[in-house]
Amino acid sequence: SREDRVLAIAKSKEKVGDKFIKTGGMALNCDDAFYAVLLNDRRQMNEKNVQVYTSQLEALERQSSAQKIITSGKTVDKMGGKELTEMLKWKMTGKNYSKFTSKKAKLEQWEKVKNTEIPTAFHPGTAPTEFDEKGEISNMTMADTLVGIAKKKRRSALILELSKMENFDEVVTSARSKKMRKASADTKGGEFMDAIVDVDEGDNVP
Repeated sequence: SREDRVLAIAKSKEKVGDKFIKTGGMALNCDDAFYAVLLNDRRQMNEKNVQVYTSQLEALERQSSAQKIITSGKTVDKMGGKELTEMLKWKMTGKNYSKFTSKKAKLEQWEKVKNTEIPTAFHPGTAPTEFDEKGEISNMTMADTLVGIAKKKRRSALILELSKMENFDEVVTSARSKKMRKASADTKGGEFMDAIVDVDEGDNVP
């Protein structure tokens, strides 16, 4: 299936010939390769979203623990070792706090970090859904891929440039006429934009 081919390409780190073997000798086309690149991009984005979500939850947990200790009314010198650890963990954003083991060391470190501004943490909301590789592939279109995005940008830039031309209407009419001569009788609206692209790709407008 297309999904299996794209997955095989996406997961392969070898050269094109080896990727051909990975797919069992099945014919590969450009679409499969572009889908594989897009799949890897989406997977990386999903992993990043999961990391951000997890990081925000951890920040909220540190903040909640520190708030409980603060609202208890205890002064720092009256706090136990575990409480001091939680306070350092909050102010040091979960990094390097564990190396302070004695109460004296924790108190000394607290004096250094107690005025550090920590952004208020909020619940990040709904957790990212589990990444479904084949589901992602089945929903992909060429417009989503790098080639589709590049084509859209090229069309937009071309239309902008054409709109600045004094004889814009003549160019559009000529390009559309040319395309319609090539197309079958059931030409659809999308052919117009293809005609514009033909001009961009070097066709001579009659």
